[in-house]
Amino acid sequence: MKLSRRTDYALRAMTYLAVKSNDGACSIAQISSAEGIPKEFTAKVLKELCRSGFIRSRLGPHGGYRLARPPDEMTVLDIMEALDGPMVINDCLADPSFCNQVIGCRMHRLFGEVNTAMKKILGSATISDIALEGGRYDHLPEENQTKQVDISVRPGASKIN
Repeated sequence: MKLSRRTDYALRAMTYLAVKSNDGACSIAQISSAEGIPKEFTAKVLKELCRSGFIRSRLGPHGGYRLARPPDEMTVLDIMEALDGPMVINDCLADPSFCNQVIGCRMHRLFGEVNTAMKKILGSATISDIALEGGRYDHLPEENQTKQVDISVRPGASKIN
């Protein structure tokens, strides 16, 4: 799974709007400049975020974009899936009929566990979390913290032919 540029830009725009939420509406130019996103791309992403109900736009001299609801009610996963569809690391997780080897597949369980863990972490990280001082996640439960996993091959394990 690779985060699309569109989703990356959307998350950056949402974070900017969260940080600036007390300052009123923000313009495309402000968001684009502050986040280093091309103006045209910023406009497209903001339109998608409006359509998905994450932000609101208002025309006029005091117009611009602002969050549609509090940033602690919107998760990274919500935004990712609204823009890119269901998050899966392999198509077989979304549609078992995609692969004729799902039953008995040695990778399916692992992919499912990885996918569940990613969704749990991204579903617990809110826009408010990202907008906090430098985007630190010290307050997230320990189970959501990055863990190092040993994936070395055990001595005597058989090789795959």
